[in-house]
Amino acid sequence: MSPLSVPKIFMAGGLSGFGYYLYMRQYWFPNPYKTQGVQNIEDRFSAGGGSPTHTPAGGSKRGSSTDNAGRQEVNKGPESEHYKKNISDQ
Repeated sequence: MSPLSVPKIFMAGGLSGFGYYLYMRQYWFPNPYKTQGVQNIEDRFSAGGGSPTHTPAGGSKRGSSTDNAGRQEVNKGPESEHYKKNISDQ
C-alpha cells in the first residue's frame, strides 16, 4: 500500500472536519440558557450590588453593572465618634 491510501485520506478529512465542528459549534449553537432576558437580569443584579449569579449579603453602590465592589462603610459602633456625638446621649 502506498503511504497516501484512500482510507487514510478519508480519515484525515474526517478528523479535520470533526475538529472544525468542535471549534465552530460554539458559534453555531450558542448557550440556550443565556438569552437576552437572562443577560438583562444578570446586569440588574450586578448594578444592584450583586454578582451575575447571586446577590451577596453586603451590598454595593447602585449604578454600573461592572461596579461590583462592596461598600466600605466607616465603623459606626459604640467606640466611634459618630456614636459618641449622636447616640450616646440618648
